[in-house]
Amino acid sequence: MRILVTGDGGFVGSYLMPALAKAWPDAVLTGLDHNVDITQPVILNSAVKKIRPTHVIHLAALASIPQSFKDPQKTWSVNLQGTFNLIKAVQATSPNAVFIQIGSSDMYGAAFKQGNPVNESSPLMPLNPYAASKASADLMVYQEGMNSNLKVIRLRPFNHTGPRQGAGFVVPDFARQIVAIEQGRQEAVIHVGDLTAERDFTDVRDIVEGYLCVLKNAERLETGDVFNLASGQTYGIESILNRLLSHSAKKIEIVVDPTRLRKTEIFRVLGDASLIKQRLNWQPKITIDETLQDVLSYWRTNLPETL
Repeated sequence: MRILVTGDGGFVGSYLMPALAKAWPDAVLTGLDHNVDITQPVILNSAVKKIRPTHVIHLAALASIPQSFKDPQKTWSVNLQGTFNLIKAVQATSPNAVFIQIGSSDMYGAAFKQGNPVNESSPLMPLNPYAASKASADLMVYQEGMNSNLKVIRLRPFNHTGPRQGAGFVVPDFARQIVAIEQGRQEAVIHVGDLTAERDFTDVRDIVEGYLCVLKNAERLETGDVFNLASGQTYGIESILNRLLSHSAKKIEIVVDPTRLRKTEIFRVLGDASLIKQRLNWQPKITIDETLQDVLSYWRTNLPETL
């Protein structure tokens, strides 16, 4: 096996790479060099040709929703055109490879407004440039898989968090502020966005186990297969904050910051991951409280000098 992971230097990649090395100790495991830009097909083709992957896990993406509104062109360029460049490079070099496309639950968008748990048959109704570019990439790789020998499998993970996730996402953002207050480096006030929203959170380590589960079973899966990865439980953002605060001895005030409120906010996100549970026996194991404690512990030892 020669496994290529794009985005190996990111949050999820930092868990995926050691997990892959442990599961397949004899595999050649590689990421793309930092000087390889997936929006540059010539450079990308050369890199993929050297690797000749038998399996590809495509994590690399611009994932910030606020940033996707600020620079939609770059978001589309990386998330759609970059994915197109990658799958074409893999087809040219390794026409029988397994190509695992990592999407996002955000692609379902307005489908969540129907109020039911969203499954793989739910419509893709994205509400921001990030989600739209990922939904388009999902459809594009499906089409490419149907018209080539590549085995294309699409995964749609719901919200996932854990230690090492950067600030700018809700759980590490809360945890970082709590730790800064504990260390006397921030006034005892946490600035928050909409706390009424409910999200389906899974620990990043469970999500990575899901990716490994798909890779282990790739031979018996069919091109075009698609799986949600979700806990199947919703947690209110206010509940997440209160659980984090319960692990701190500090008395902390909560203040709503209007700049953190999104226009197209979906109130409730709930995923149906019964398909992957039935077919591949994947099941999240880490509780939300374990995850939150681990995130706080991470920031307590890794709070940067400049906030």
